[in-house]
Amino acid sequence: MPEIETTEVTTEETTTEETTAPLEETTSQETTDDWRASIEDDSLRKVADRFDSVVSLTQAVSDLRKRESNSIRIPGKDASDEDTAAYLKALGVPETVEGYEFSVPEGHELTDADKAFQTWAGETFHGHNISTEQAKGITEAWNQYAAAAQQAEIDADKVYAEKTEAALKAEWPGEEYARNKQFANRAATEVFGDSLEDVRNIETKDGRFILDHPDFVKMLAKVGREMNEGTLGGVLSDGDRDGVQDQIDELQTKIDKAQREGDRSLANKVYQDQQRLYEKIYGTAPAVGHEGRAA
Repeated sequence: MPEIETTEVTTEETTTEETTAPLEETTSQETTDDWRASIEDDSLRKVADRFDSVVSLTQAVSDLRKRESNSIRIPGKDASDEDTAAYLKALGVPETVEGYEFSVPEGHELTDADKAFQTWAGETFHGHNISTEQAKGITEAWNQYAAAAQQAEIDADKVYAEKTEAALKAEWPGEEYARNKQFANRAATEVFGDSLEDVRNIETKDGRFILDHPDFVKMLAKVGREMNEGTLGGVLSDGDRDGVQDQIDELQTKIDKAQREGDRSLANKVYQDQQRLYEKIYGTAPAVGHEGRAA
């Protein structure tokens, strides 16, 4: 048989060593350094430089949006009426003047002057976009100021009246003061008649009532004495006359006390009683009390 030629086949094992190219690592530090790199605008870059990370920048933006959502934006010059109205409403400004309320001190009855002032104040508040809360605060502050000023004026009037009384008592000692004051009261009623109430409110340049001025009181007392000389009184014995005069003096003391304490109502009531006693002595020509005044 023919020989079969054999060929030796050698299989070479090739070992392939598997290699993986290393990935480029990105550290958080590199990320922090590089996050601003894409910002080309210089002004925006300056803003970004204020923050140390994207997280801090994002937090700042979030905080800003929260503040913006709770803020009141001032309308621009081209703002619509609706935007302006919404802005004023957010501030608490009422839609009309009638939206303002004015507190009135307890026991005080509004005068025409008070009502006119409230109208003016409401229009002024509304014209300057004052909120209702601000208007309330201003009104209450004004009421307190006005009350304090009024009380100070009352106190000053009392002090002035007391000084006048002391000066006249020094000039008219003893019972002479009471007599002259009674003459002054009677003269005031005769001279001023129905206008006496208005005269009581006339003030001197420095704000004191004219009927409290000592010179004015002395002038009225002189007129009263001259009037008394021609007045016919009732027929009374000397004892009766003295008794009635004592009652008049007692009532005058009560009137003076009520005047010092500012109790005009009581002074008026006692004054009426005193007038009836005067008629017993001096006739029908009444004497005048002054509800807290020297005349």
